[in-house]
Amino acid sequence: SGGKLSLINSSSVGSGSAIVNVAGNVTVSGTGVLDLTGSGSATSGASSLNIAGNLTVSGTGKLLRTQVVTSTITFNKSSGTQTFNSIAGGTNTNDIIFNIGTGSSTNTLQMNSDFAMSAGGSLSILSGATLDCGTYVVSGGSINVNSGSTIRTSNANGFANASSSGSVQTTTRTYNSAATYVFNGTTNQSTGDFFLGTTTPNNVSTIEIANTGTSPNNIVTLLVSGPTATTLRLTAGLFSSGAGNVLNIGTNGFVTNNGGNIDSSSIGGTISFVGAGTVNGTTATTFRNVNINAGAVN
Repeated sequence: SGGKLSLINSSSVGSGSAIVNVAGNVTVSGTGVLDLTGSGSATSGASSLNIAGNLTVSGTGKLLRTQVVTSTITFNKSSGTQTFNSIAGGTNTNDIIFNIGTGSSTNTLQMNSDFAMSAGGSLSILSGATLDCGTYVVSGGSINVNSGSTIRTSNANGFANASSSGSVQTTTRTYNSAATYVFNGTTNQSTGDFFLGTTTPNNVSTIEIANTGTSPNNIVTLLVSGPTATTLRLTAGLFSSGAGNVLNIGTNGFVTNNGGNIDSSSIGGTISFVGAGTVNGTTATTFRNVNINAGAVN
């Protein structure tokens, strides 16, 4: 709280690497500084900070990378929830690589503040891991929502393809089509137009509706017409394609209802099965309009 801690990867130009594993929490408070590259010069080495607990930056504290060295912070709890909480200037001074998960972990990073990065910073959600944005915003350089990962938002504007709207407002955005996108707000939400920028445009693996607002403030509405999802998962709240709009369910896809439903009012839109499909789950599903184009829907 007011001091400086540096990860020394090399005392001069060289290839040394520094790896620090923290089994608990990392807190930078007061005027404290955590310098991920405390070497005397730029090096070809790297510095890595692996955190199994929570990361908090408060006061006028900062995470820095004072030399041109690859510096990575990985949230690597094997399972369960970690939290991120930082002041606006705590993490956006230098270019830092942030990873959520290890590729084999199933941890969730819960944002309790905005996640502001520098223009060259990056945030990657690895397969098996989850980023829960809440109502907050990820900004700065780039975000990569990898195949097999999950991203959640409570933001009223969902996920945007390119605009300064919703939970993701980075300069570069990679929305993998094989990821899961969850809308878990407590008021009405739009999905946003992120479908337009998925790696296979207008295709996603799973959309989950988990809005816990009180009716009529629990509706998640599709912003663009015509995207395709392999699975529409209804957990809480209502899903609306929007009047005149269509959500396609891919061949051998699912509408799985375990507590939510589809808006059956005039703005409910259409669910269109492009091939064989399945409607299942513990709750009966009500459709406004449904199209069955080819194959059997069970």
